[in-house]
Order: sequence, then C-alpha cells, then structure tokens
Amino acid sequence: MATGATSPLRREVQFSDLSVSFTPHPVNGKPTVKKNAAAITGALKNLILTNRFERPYEPTFGSDIRSRLFENFDPVEAVNLEEDIKLAITNYEPRVNVNEVRVIGSPDQNTVSVYLTYFIVNQAQPEELQLNIERIR
Repeated sequence: MATGATSPLRREVQFSDLSVSFTPHPVNGKPTVKKNAAAITGALKNLILTNRFERPYEPTFGSDIRSRLFENFDPVEAVNLEEDIKLAITNYEPRVNVNEVRVIGSPDQNTVSVYLTYFIVNQAQPEELQLNIERIR
C-alpha cells in the first residue's frame, strides 16, 4: 500500500428541477431552478395533486386525489387514497423512498390533509410534506 494514499472522494447526489412557475431569475433572466429537497418536494406535490388521465400519453400518472374529494370520506376511502399515493410515488418518483402516508379527512371543513414522510435516496434524514386540499365547489 502506498503511503499518502487517500480514499476516493464520495460524491453527493444532487437533484434539480425547473420551477413550475417558470418565472425568470431576477438577475440573469433564466428560469429558476429548484435543488435537492425543494425539487423533490415540488415533484411530489405535482404528483399527488395530478389526476389520472390529466397528462397526455401518461394516463396512470398521478394519485387521483382531487377527483375523489367529492366522495363520502370514511376510513376505507382514507386507506384507498394512502395506497394510491404510495403507488404513484413508487412508480413515478425514483428519488424517494416512502416511509409513511397518512390521509385525514375533515368533512365539515371540506378538506383532506395528506401527511407524507419520506427519505430522499442517499440521505439519512427523513423529509416531511403536508398538503391540505380543499373542495371549492
């Protein structure tokens, strides 16, 4: 073994996505870019809030949660939504390992709350996401 040999550098994985708003950066005028946890959080929000058949050529993309807001909400519907969200994340977001999904309905306020705990690939700390979705009709 050679003296002074160093271990190979460990390279951290970086994720980036364009911002959904497509607003230009105020200084350079280029589209703003989200990085790492912010990029993945934005991708998860888009995935959860997208209805199936809403994206052309990707009929199974999304969790279909908005189309089910008008259903009678009971514990069975909560479990079905949780499973649909887990399945959508497993199929369309390879950067994430889901730890827990909880769906809590508040029929009196016409809202559904989604609590998601997940691990970003190659990171030890869990991330959390909370979405409150309400009916507007």
